[in-house]
Amino acid sequence: MRPKREFFSSGHNDIIDYNIYQPLALFLEPFIVRHNIIPNDITSTRAIADVGAAMAIVASAADAHNPRRWLWVLCAFLCISYAGMSDTLDGYIARKYELKTVWGGYMDGIADIGGWVVIWLAMLYAFGLQRVLVPCIIWILMGVYAFGPPSSGQDFDARIKLRTFLALNANILPLLVTIFYALYPIR
Repeated sequence: MRPKREFFSSGHNDIIDYNIYQPLALFLEPFIVRHNIIPNDITSTRAIADVGAAMAIVASAADAHNPRRWLWVLCAFLCISYAGMSDTLDGYIARKYELKTVWGGYMDGIADIGGWVVIWLAMLYAFGLQRVLVPCIIWILMGVYAFGPPSSGQDFDARIKLRTFLALNANILPLLVTIFYALYPIR
């Protein structure tokens, strides 16, 4: 029997979130409660992880001909993965323990959008405009389509599933581009 997941955001029930991030949140919940960690603390660490991922992307391009670049790729992957997991975790803790605040909502949005902007800027700096422009345009178009006005004839549940699917792709694309370009830098 699957655990009841009533405090998770229904808009994020994609494959990775449901099968990886939500079980991790349930696993980490006792530790977080015992140590009085609030959702804003988790959100702050996500912002730090996004900056760490950006720095690792730049470092992987700088170490293009050094075996050490694999460590930078791994670091970027782990930081981006932590950012996804912590996004699920802070919302879960805030909803379950009624710790939602207006400031926390602003911080969450800034950490989400700011993190991807920082990562895209790092890829632009590390790999150049010609290698990052096409994936960035695809990412932006997927986001616009996913969160644009509904098509005629779609019911609400199908719309939520479509948004979740496209948001997942919009989040995974920067990770895949980062790993690909970190493995094959041109500088």
